[in-house]
Amino acid sequence: MKGIQLATMTIILLIVAIIVLLIWGMLAVTSKGSIDIILTQNALRQCCSDRAIYDCGDSSTVMCNVPWGVPESLDKLAKDAGVNNLNAFCNC
Repeated sequence: MKGIQLATMTIILLIVAIIVLLIWGMLAVTSKGSIDIILTQNALRQCCSDRAIYDCGDSSTVMCNVPWGVPESLDKLAKDAGVNNLNAFCNC
């Protein structure tokens, strides 16, 4: 009788562990998109705050340094960050 209880408890614990791992994996995958947007918005804020780089004029030629690699255009950063009104975002 004790062996059956032990086997049942082991199976239940394995099922719970699998469920926890699946939920953790789903949370990790869904949160990555939010983290990417936050990092992009932070890079956009840094580029906006330096008026030597962006003076609230034409944003298509402005290149911003980003922490993840090659400089990107201000327009691309705004698009990736989901910013529709760049001048409002940059406090122009």
